[in-house]
Amino acid sequence: MADHKLYYDTMPIFDTDLEELKTVSPRNAKIDLENSKLFLDGLMVNVPIFTYLTLTSFLFAYEIGKTLGISTEDIVEALNSFKCVENRLQRDRIFGVEVIFDGDSSFKERIHQLSLHLYSKAYLVIRKYGTNVYIDDFAGIKEYFNKFDRVYLFDDIDYLDELRDAPNVTVVNNHDFIGNLDGAIFYHYHDYFYKYKVIKEENLL
Repeated sequence: MADHKLYYDTMPIFDTDLEELKTVSPRNAKIDLENSKLFLDGLMVNVPIFTYLTLTSFLFAYEIGKTLGISTEDIVEALNSFKCVENRLQRDRIFGVEVIFDGDSSFKERIHQLSLHLYSKAYLVIRKYGTNVYIDDFAGIKEYFNKFDRVYLFDDIDYLDELRDAPNVTVVNNHDFIGNLDGAIFYHYHDYFYKYKVIKEENLL
């Protein structure tokens, strides 16, 4: 890739600038932002998580596949059966509500990637924030918080004071509030190996 473009041999086939994704019109692709849907040649693709990064990856696969002569049907079938090997970002039900669970551990940059979502309404829940913080790890993070309708911080997380000082932040001490949220929920735990069962068994009342 060069100059924000994806190349096949020497031919540029796709613009890779994530921030400009809304203006990109790949061949025969339709992005329905209101309903979080992607259509390729009229066929709906099950995008598991509607973020700039995930959607762009799917569009890359489509463009490359079409360039190689693969049918749209085969491309869509492959995309619909796609599963992330590392399971760092996936859907699950936590406390009776479907959430997008993020078990990555890259601190501020991971929050940045989550903030590049394309949902009409979205919430960020930070259950834990890591302890090996780089000097600049809080610089600019409030700007990322602003991309969510609300950010919820658990009251026992590390660096609570540094993270809570933003106008759209609420501090909580149990999970009951999740059932009342009416949009996409990103649940950030900052621990790749953390298991859902353990989360569900927490007693934080």
